[in-house]
Amino acid sequence: MISASISVTPQKLSEKKQGICIETTVLFASILERLGFETSIILTSTHAFVGWLIEDAENGEVIDLIETTMIGDANISPSSFVIKQKK
Repeated sequence: MISASISVTPQKLSEKKQGICIETTVLFASILERLGFETSIILTSTHAFVGWLIEDAENGEVIDLIETTMIGDANISPSSFVIKQKK
């Protein structure tokens, strides 16, 4: 059986100010790519994350991951939804 999801446009996400993880992940990956970053979308059985490659002075190439569905939550500090992983 094939499972499908209907995704919404960036405009609709902006109007709703929320979205499911794949919608917000694809949106952030698109924005980061437009800014010149090399991105990846990481899928688990229940969630999606966006990652991008950066140069870190201490660790060399590092992949940062972001939990896009937590952005905008007033109870969470911005540093808690970015995760650094060595490439």
